[in-house]
Amino acid sequence: MKIKRVLFVSASRADFYLQKILINKIIKKTNLKISLIITGNHFFEKFGYTYKDIYKEKYKFLHTIKVINEIKKDNSLIFSFLCKEFNKKIRKINPDTLILFGDRYEMLSAAIASMFLNIPIIHLHGGESTEGSIDDNIRHAITKMSHFHFVASNKYKKNVIQLGENPKNIFNTGSLSAERIKVMKKMSN
Repeated sequence: MKIKRVLFVSASRADFYLQKILINKIIKKTNLKISLIITGNHFFEKFGYTYKDIYKEKYKFLHTIKVINEIKKDNSLIFSFLCKEFNKKIRKINPDTLILFGDRYEMLSAAIASMFLNIPIIHLHGGESTEGSIDDNIRHAITKMSHFHFVASNKYKKNVIQLGENPKNIFNTGSLSAERIKVMKKMSN
């Protein structure tokens, strides 16, 4: 698979700051064309309107999907709305691959749109476990639709293999959170 155009999707501050590490490395070290779609919690007041922080990065490859007010309180309506909107955006951007993080329903809607458009998916942080929520179901569904898997530990690699994924396409690259900690400015006592 020859990759020229890579599409990232971010739905929250938590995944954006991990993605930012990869995005900046790709910009510095490759000639790949990057696009980023932001959606979800980035546009919600109670999460601090984090889209404003992303705008400060001055990425020229930024796209947005804002959830319309009428459906903001119903996750199933948001999910179906996002499937449709991701389909439109992905067709327009026409990436060679999509990079998705973790276990959010916004990522699942992007994965579904990408799968039906035959665009390979790279999933980061699959195989992990969250007790007492629907996150595991969403994460595992994204894993099953993905072609390549970058996991944070050997335990998570085993979990992805148990889901039936090809071990040749699963890579233990460690946690991006550890990379983030390395670049964070330290506070004085």
